[in-house]
Amino acid sequence: MRALSLLFGFLFFVLPVLLHGQDRTENSLSSSGSPYLRAHAADSVAWLEWGPEAFERALQLHRPIFVSVGFSACHWCHVMARESFRDPEVAAYLNQHYVSILVDRESRPDIDTLLIGKVVDSGGSAGWPLNVWLDPTGEFVFGTSYLPKNDGERGFETGFLTLLKRFQRANPGDPSSPEENPIVNSFQGSVDFSLQDLTRVREAVVDTLGSRYDRLFGGLRVVPKFPRVFPIPLLLRYLSLDETPELEDWITKTLFSLRMGGIFDQVGFGFHRYAQDLAWRVPHFEKMLSDNALLAGWYVEAWKKFREPVFRQTAEEILHFLASELGTPEGAFSSSLSSESLDNSGASREGIYYTWDQRELDLLFPKQEREILNRVLTLDSRAVFEGRWLPFLAHRSQFENPPEREGIFQKLRSARSVRLPPERDRKILCGWNGLALSAFAKAGGAFGSLEYLASASKLANFLLATAWKDGSLQRIVVNQADDQPEFLEDYAYLIAGLLDLFEVDPDPKWLKAAIELDRSVSRLFEDRERGGFYESSESVMPRGSREKSLKDSELPAPGAIHARNLLRLGALTDLQEYRERFKRWKTSVNGATISPQELTRYIETFLTLEGETTIGDQVILILSGTDEKGELARMVAEAFLPERIVLNVPKESLPKLIPLMPWLKGKEVRNGESTAYVCRHYRCSLPVTTGGGLKRALAGLVEGVSAK
Repeated sequence: MRALSLLFGFLFFVLPVLLHGQDRTENSLSSSGSPYLRAHAADSVAWLEWGPEAFERALQLHRPIFVSVGFSACHWCHVMARESFRDPEVAAYLNQHYVSILVDRESRPDIDTLLIGKVVDSGGSAGWPLNVWLDPTGEFVFGTSYLPKNDGERGFETGFLTLLKRFQRANPGDPSSPEENPIVNSFQGSVDFSLQDLTRVREAVVDTLGSRYDRLFGGLRVVPKFPRVFPIPLLLRYLSLDETPELEDWITKTLFSLRMGGIFDQVGFGFHRYAQDLAWRVPHFEKMLSDNALLAGWYVEAWKKFREPVFRQTAEEILHFLASELGTPEGAFSSSLSSESLDNSGASREGIYYTWDQRELDLLFPKQEREILNRVLTLDSRAVFEGRWLPFLAHRSQFENPPEREGIFQKLRSARSVRLPPERDRKILCGWNGLALSAFAKAGGAFGSLEYLASASKLANFLLATAWKDGSLQRIVVNQADDQPEFLEDYAYLIAGLLDLFEVDPDPKWLKAAIELDRSVSRLFEDRERGGFYESSESVMPRGSREKSLKDSELPAPGAIHARNLLRLGALTDLQEYRERFKRWKTSVNGATISPQELTRYIETFLTLEGETTIGDQVILILSGTDEKGELARMVAEAFLPERIVLNVPKESLPKLIPLMPWLKGKEVRNGESTAYVCRHYRCSLPVTTGGGLKRALAGLVEGVSAK
């Protein structure tokens, strides 16, 4: 029993429930803290949460384990629930022959990462819902994504019920040795990852992307088509080092195609999760906070580089969507919108909220307006979803004539407003809100928007007041128990957001909060001996069983994000401790090669390594004077200066910052005018008070890096 307690200590520290061997038919999810799990409380399947009770039961009854991982906005999760988990025949079989576990991937990213890695490594089809079979000891048997109930349905040769019967007869492992459980031991892998020099990595990344690039519609030539798989931030960084026309074309074509496709909600804004076709025209309709926050940052940076008005417009539209459809009264953001909503008959249908039938369009737009409608939007067979029209843009010229466009969109918005909207997953996830904090802070600085900066400040204050308790950061922020599992993702993303906010609003409290949160990262997640960061704390998994991963998942690798946080904290405070910790992280990843197939899974790690020479070495400081124009501040805020720290400090704030940033001593405003200092390793240029002088200083900074 003691060994079993150690084995499952990373799940939940609770006593196993005494079991008596009878078939379990009741469902225990109604009191779960996860909205996704609570939504399955009415299923006929006797679900258990991932925890010691479930694994104890499997060992005692000598039954295999079935695990399904999903999330609230997942369309195919809902489909499988209707077809199988609420089906009496399937439920009866599961309840009689299996121990069934349901996991919310947003609440437990560690379990999701572990299981999806097992499926990928076995050559299975990975996606959500993720369905995994384990033997009674927890050894991986098989995994795949969505399955229909019966053989031959939806084009699947083998259905879910057939697989349940097949794997129920699988040879189980030896239940007497739970310490050898491969599922648990897979957490123990150390980071034996080394890296060749960055020049060769750049060449390999560009070659790999070039071989898979979709030259018609941007992104990668693969379906389903996810926006974030194509690494725009890394390509922007490479473009800053070498102005290659090919890279510029890849970036701009991809960003334009994304904005023009049906994957972008042309009426209400915001991106759907992924497209089902190469042209980005037909999506699956869920909308995620994390995706949209990251994509908003992409478009802000691309606008700073190219000054393309559509890129700024898109960033602003995404932020409008976040505020209007995911925003909460406290200033935070809910997790997602479902892909489904109710139609007029009360049936739940994917995409019904976003699509239009011919009758609806005929009622909205009389004949004399149809020409305008067709000029503004493209409604044709290239984007038909279940017999309904999905608006998209076929030509960049459709961004023109704003008054004409706005009249069409206003009619569509008004008509859509009376429909039942998709259900919102109201979880407030700390890490995802950290991504939103970054997006609003970056847009506020780049666009000079006080509204965005106010939103960022309100969100930061809310998270620090609500999620940050007694040296611990709550993953799910509102109305949750205080003893939640702790994950690096939440700390890393929030610290990055606070540092982004500090650059555009240098209030000492943002930097102090980032420093304090990092102390907890060091205590809870850092491997002080070998370098790097574990993705979960020991409250989730016991010592020796935690995972360190450099790979991006659907989100940026949190370890790489926090390594970049250390570079930024070191540059801001000039404390050697941060640089030493970054060096330990770097040592843990240096030296080996990565296969071409794996290159695009390490984008955040590459970005952090690329940033060492700029984040850790270059600071642009603007001290705001009494001049009203603010020319220097605007120049720097709008400039494309990737992976550099840019501070715009009101002169009256300088004394409050010097205790945290001693290197600011001696910096002063000249003649009452805003004054710029361009610094490399704390050796700063002479004070600059003119736009021309700042341009020359910045040019020298960029040339110095490019020459390295």
